[in-house]
Amino acid sequence: MAALRTGRKPVRAAARAAGLDHPSLLGPHHLVRRVSLTEIRLFSQLHIFLEDGELLTNSHNRDLYSAAWDLARADSFELPA
Repeated sequence: MAALRTGRKPVRAAARAAGLDHPSLLGPHHLVRRVSLTEIRLFSQLHIFLEDGELLTNSHNRDLYSAAWDLARADSFELPA
């Protein structure tokens, strides 16, 4: 449990540094990732985010998610042959 408490401190500090009242308010536009020695990008620039329920309604047109969703099976984690 001590490790869990220790892990929360940096997240709380990041939220405070961003001027937020709670870590749950942190979003992908608050976080950055170094992509090379000289460049960083916002997570919101690096990742594709789906709307709630987008996969379930089949209204998505996202290559990465569409391919994975088409391969997914409710009864097994095995990859199709």
